[in-house]
Amino acid sequence: MKTSNSIKIIVILTIFFSLAASRPAAADPNDWVIIQLTNNSYDDLYPKIDGQNVVWHGSDGNDFEIFLYNIDSNTTTQLTNNSYDDTNPLVSGSNVIWLGYNGPDATTEIYFYDGNSVTRLTNDAFTDGIQQISGSYAAWSSAEQTGQFTWVYSLVVYDGNDTRRIIDYVDPARAVNSSISGPNVVYLGTDGLDTELYIHNIDANTITPLTSNNYSDASASIDGSCITWAGRGGTIGSDWEILFYDGTTTTQITDNDYEDSAPVVSGKNMLWRGKDGGSGSDYDLFFYKGTVPIKLTVNEYNDNGSISGDNVVWSSYDGVDNEIFFYEGGNITQLTDNSTDDAYPKISGKNIVWRVHDGNDDEIFLAVPRCYPKPVADLNGDCKVTLKDLAILFSEWLNCNLYPKTGC
Repeated sequence: MKTSNSIKIIVILTIFFSLAASRPAAADPNDWVIIQLTNNSYDDLYPKIDGQNVVWHGSDGNDFEIFLYNIDSNTTTQLTNNSYDDTNPLVSGSNVIWLGYNGPDATTEIYFYDGNSVTRLTNDAFTDGIQQISGSYAAWSSAEQTGQFTWVYSLVVYDGNDTRRIIDYVDPARAVNSSISGPNVVYLGTDGLDTELYIHNIDANTITPLTSNNYSDASASIDGSCITWAGRGGTIGSDWEILFYDGTTTTQITDNDYEDSAPVVSGKNMLWRGKDGGSGSDYDLFFYKGTVPIKLTVNEYNDNGSISGDNVVWSSYDGVDNEIFFYEGGNITQLTDNSTDDAYPKISGKNIVWRVHDGNDDEIFLAVPRCYPKPVADLNGDCKVTLKDLAILFSEWLNCNLYPKTGC
């Protein structure tokens, strides 16, 4: 009998978890935990997030240093401790890249943290900046002064071991107009008539033209095989429109009489700013998920946003100060409602980081869902799978509401 009962329990538990696994996991977008990551008398600025890691640069009273916070361990690590400014960090997984102001003639240099140690990637008289990172790959712009009033701007890439220059420009805007995803860098070049987009594969050291058209291309963003950018002139028209490349085909997403700019792609979803020509001259946010653009904001203020998959976050003025808003699945949640200025939010998954001015200096705040992802076998909604959930299953065991009952 003991063996038989054990078998029954195992069968019931197997069915329970199989049934629970078929239930969609959904977190309550209104249930958030907001954490203040810094609390000091100095400025903490430029927060960025990827997965469970948050980076920013903060003053130690003498200069700016780089800080890394891990959400899982709830620990902050100071990555730099020196006598010069370290600023503008970006994070990808456990890797961090930033600028150090310690080059010859006070130029900036590039530093890279791989989760264990810091490597100085540049050591020259060039001004390095506007960096990008994706895993162990990186790209940045580099400016060399060749005369009293002349400069050459380069795009430099890093493969985890070595750096190399892939293209030189006279126009600085083209050198900084690049985006990276894995080993692929999309950047701005020219065909002699107008600006075009090219893809450089760092591993293969190859360059592939992405566009060849009669209009100007700019502001590219890449994620995997998907790329978005803005185009203007020629067959596009006199204002900037948004285009999307899915790895095979290019599609024009917008076709209107106002400016669309600063597109960002995440997966196959996109976010951009549109100057819709309403009663004001502000930029509103538009979200695209494969069908038609969704206008997320309707106000008289300039909104700045960030996208991660189906989720979007932005800061917007409420008439008093800037607050943080979150979009998911057609729903908008206002995450903050206070008397401080909340601005420059960034999102990864559903984790959100932003900068707050508390009246004295700037601090870093983090918002995480209280329960995400919700355990699929959580039947009572407490974000835990316990015997209470099993009791719910047992209480409904063999209930059948099919019609006709002969189907039960």
